[in-house]
Amino acid sequence: MDKKWVYILLSLFISMVILTIVVALFMFLPKPKEESSPIAVVEVIEAPTSTPFILSTFEPTPTSTSSLSNGNSSGIHIDGYAQITGTSGDGLSIRNGPGKSFPVNFVGLDSELFKIIDGPIEEDNYVWWKVEAPYDTTRNGWCVQNYLSVVNSPQE
Repeated sequence: MDKKWVYILLSLFISMVILTIVVALFMFLPKPKEESSPIAVVEVIEAPTSTPFILSTFEPTPTSTSSLSNGNSSGIHIDGYAQITGTSGDGLSIRNGPGKSFPVNFVGLDSELFKIIDGPIEEDNYVWWKVEAPYDTTRNGWCVQNYLSVVNSPQE
C-alpha cells in the first residue's frame, strides 16, 4: 500500500473516533432542565355585600303653635324650591306622609335642593311640605318646614 492511502485511512479512522466520542458525549451528558414557566395562582375573593345601615336622622324640634296660626311666613310655596339647611350634617327625614308616624322614605342631606309639590299640612306640631327632587321624581316625600330654606328656581 502506498503511504498516501495509509494517511487517508488513518485520517478517516481518527475522524470516526472523534465523531464517536462527540456523539457519546452528547448522549451521556445530562440534558439541561427545561425551565417551566411560572404558573399564575389566581385567588378569587368575593366582594362583600353591602350591609344596610340606618343613618342617624335629625329629629325636628316642634314649632310653636303661635307661628302656625300666623300662616306661612317662611316664603315656601307650591312649585317653589327649597333646600335643606340646619341639620348639622345629620340630614332630614323625608317621610311617606305628613307626620312623625309615617315611615322614612330617605334622608335628605344639607344643601340638597327640592321642589315643593304639596302642603302645607300641620301635624304633630310641625308644618309639613311634600318635596320632590328635580332630578328624580321618585325621590319625594314629606318633611318639616323648620329645616327648609327658600331658594330661587334653578331655571332663573
